[in-house]
Amino acid sequence: MKARRIPWVALAGGVGLALAVVAAWLQGLGLLRFPACPLKTFTGLPCATCGLTRWALALGHQDWRAAFHWHPVATVLLLAWPLVAFWDVLRASRNRPYPELPQSAWARGAVLGLLLGTWVLQAVRGI
Repeated sequence: MKARRIPWVALAGGVGLALAVVAAWLQGLGLLRFPACPLKTFTGLPCATCGLTRWALALGHQDWRAAFHWHPVATVLLLAWPLVAFWDVLRASRNRPYPELPQSAWARGAVLGLLLGTWVLQAVRGI
């Protein structure tokens, strides 16, 4: 008997969202404190993920406007997550493997461009 496939993307996203809500609740009670970004502390420049902690806390408080302010790209990706999670559960229920990652330079360049663009956006905005 073949082992069933597990919808890892859907599971990881659900756990991440639950952790953001719990962290926001604990932070609101004063029981959780986050350290500053080490790269920004030492260099004055934000890292590529600067704003994600504040983004998650804003989402935990259901403040979508603040979340979009702290990290617009992550907000857009989160809004796309239900579709990706649905696809992942459907893929797993049909016992299909994940598709191969694209090997094209265009696809890799697009991902790299998104990451660098996000970093520049956050640096220009002073996040």
